Amino acid sequence: MTFKDLQTLSLNYYQQLDVKNHTMWQQPRHQTAALVSLEVQLANFAQATGLETGVVNHPQLAPRATQLEEFTKCLRTFFLVANLLNWNELCQPTEEQLTRLSNLTPDEPNTRATLYLMVNRLVLTAYYEKQATAFQHAWSLFLKWGLVDSGFSIAQITATLQQQLAALQTPPAPENGR
Repeated sequence: MTFKDLQTLSLNYYQQLDVKNHTMWQQPRHQTAALVSLEVQLANFAQATGLETGVVNHPQLAPRATQLEEFTKCLRTFFLVANLLNWNELCQPTEEQLTRLSNLTPDEPNTRATLYLMVNRLVLTAYYEKQATAFQHAWSLFLKWGLVDSGFSIAQITATLQQQLAALQTPPAPENGR
């Protein structure tokens, strides 16, 4: 599955979520909400990967499945932000770009805080200064974090994204026989 396919799945997820919640978005409120969501998701992924904050003496590394789940939530939200800013094509790396990315050396765990902060800074710069290049760089760093540093495969990401979409489509079970 290509990143364009993943992007389409993600955008379908958000459309279904909006229909399910009867949400009618208007700009710039939708962009702002998506940006806040991306920031929160990035923080959750950082926490799941055991990112050192200095606040917690011994950060806990979440189970790999949880890390993958958090990464996929970030990926979905990156796609949403790109769509809202009309930058969809920036989230569709070529095979050559993916090969170059996969040849990079994973960062040491103690330097991943810098990676996290750079992604956040670049996303905010892209949003406030309308800089597509900053968004593309944030996207590339984010992909490196997931594909190289965390070692997730496209197949794992695709399967997790499909599970998230299926969970959205499954109606909740009735409570206590109601």
